Amino acid sequence: MRALRELGRSLGPGGLLVLCYHTVRSATRFAAHLDVLAARGYAIVPLVRVVAWLTRGESLPAPAALLTFDHVYGDQLTHAVPVLAERGVPATFFPVAADLAASPQHRRAVAALALAGHSVGAHTHSHRPLPALAEAEVRRELADSRRIVEDVAGARATVFCYPFGAWDRRVAALVSEAGYEAAFTVDLGLVRRGDDRFSLRRACVLGEPGPRAFNAFVAGVAPLPGALLAIWKLRERWLDSREVRA
Repeated sequence: MRALRELGRSLGPGGLLVLCYHTVRSATRFAAHLDVLAARGYAIVPLVRVVAWLTRGESLPAPAALLTFDHVYGDQLTHAVPVLAERGVPATFFPVAADLAASPQHRRAVAALALAGHSVGAHTHSHRPLPALAEAEVRRELADSRRIVEDVAGARATVFCYPFGAWDRRVAALVSEAGYEAAFTVDLGLVRRGDDRFSLRRACVLGEPGPRAFNAFVAGVAPLPGALLAIWKLRERWLDSREVRA
């Protein structure tokens, strides 16, 4: 339960809560999550400030949060993005490059996110667990996804997100060698200055929690159970079998 205790601590100076969203089925519920963060005093910061904090030691407000969205699913575009726009809240999105290559609609959606001021990072080309791949395949996944994402977003893809949260030291070193400035896992916990930039923790928001449950989760007193995490990973694999996500 060490990660839970870490999540439950006050962020204090130099701490960051990185939330990870996949499915967002309700704009009202997502807006309630933002309300909870505001009530707890969180400043939601853009990725560029997080990278500056990690790489150059620049300051962040305390407590601070970063919002991340994996895959850019259609329900994120329908339910989360309008709320972000209404409130002027920045976020970071991690599309899978193969989806961008396959779908003009998906490319337009991601380009619009970048145009709106959101950050776009890389999430590989094929969304396969990188530790299972040979070095040449990992390098290709990292390079191809970055090239496609940058072409669509019209901006540098400075950060990376591991498919399924699967990483090891070999893969993390390859991500660093590929020129990324940071990489996110789904390991539960806070990010603190001085942490390894290529194994950054996140808190995945699973199961569409209501305001009370979300508040307890952010406070670190009610984690999502391991069984639910396993179901989520199985759902990810099922979604990956579909041709287009949005």
